[in-house]
Amino acid sequence: MTSGAAAESGLLHLRCVNAVGGANWPIVIDLDHSQVDSRPATVSQGWIKWEDDKGGIYELERATGKLQLRGASSTGGYFLHYECHPE
Repeated sequence: MTSGAAAESGLLHLRCVNAVGGANWPIVIDLDHSQVDSRPATVSQGWIKWEDDKGGIYELERATGKLQLRGASSTGGYFLHYECHPE
């Protein structure tokens, strides 16, 4: 995500990695339809935000590729941090 200006249309194919545990997964961002992996997303110049089926909220900072997941739980929730890079 840090290589040049962020695209304003089209698809972005990223791989997001948790540096602590090594968990990683690919995501596809459809800027034309404001979706991430076919889920509705809010796309701005600085951020891309979306939710998963379990109530987790994802916030991707476009300039740095840093992704934060705020997960809901009965004990108050948790945060996970990832770095996303173009595939």
